[in-house]
Amino acid sequence: IRATGGEGSLWGDPVAVGDAGSWAVVRPPAVVPGVDPPAWEMVVAPLATGRLALPAVTATVRDPDGTVHQVRSESSAEVEVASVLPPGEEKVDPAPLADPVGVTGFPWEWVLPLGLPLLLLGGLAYWLWRRRRSARTAGGAPAKPPLEELRLSVEDLLARLEELPPDAVCDRMAAGGRRFLERSTGRPVLEMTTFEVLRLGREEGWPVEALRAFQRALELADRVRFARRPAGPAELRDALEGLRAGAAVLDDWWKPTGEVAA
Repeated sequence: IRATGGEGSLWGDPVAVGDAGSWAVVRPPAVVPGVDPPAWEMVVAPLATGRLALPAVTATVRDPDGTVHQVRSESSAEVEVASVLPPGEEKVDPAPLADPVGVTGFPWEWVLPLGLPLLLLGGLAYWLWRRRRSARTAGGAPAKPPLEELRLSVEDLLARLEELPPDAVCDRMAAGGRRFLERSTGRPVLEMTTFEVLRLGREEGWPVEALRAFQRALELADRVRFARRPAGPAELRDALEGLRAGAAVLDDWWKPTGEVAA
């Protein structure tokens, strides 16, 4: 199921998927990269046979002027779901397995099953060696706190806005924001889509100021990198400064009660 917006419109999060008894969400809604007008897409699977109406989906959409609307699919399309089992038979035995094929000579069929674990162990040993070597090269210097690391990255980008292309700025901005969240929460945020990051923030109850700052920065990065939308230095500067301020709000919000930042 794909929802496509108008020129300049932005899709928000789907609110509900109707008829949950007949459909299962296989892949949750996610932004489709590189399309214009913007769109999101989800995959559903039927849980019953026969003629099923497609589930109704309710979502929010923001017009270019900033007005937010709630929209609902009105499609009456239906899908005919047929069973692969013979009609009228409640229990069908599976087809018998084919006889094994005899092998003579060198057992090549065991090369991959035995060689793959050895290859993985070798790769793990090499990764551990490189990690120890990098730690020794760095002199064992401790990593900077998440907020300090993000602040330094944002300041470097602000100083180089005029020389860096917008997609390079957006790559570093999105990666820096996700790395800050991953180090602070312990969640695999670097592997999440923008939709999943914002859903995490709403589920955990992030402050509205912080949630809006991360939404603005990540969605701008997606538009520039995937939809190839233009972005000027002023727009990028506002997003970077908002990201830095939103991260500071989150960092204070995560501190235990009574702890004061130095």
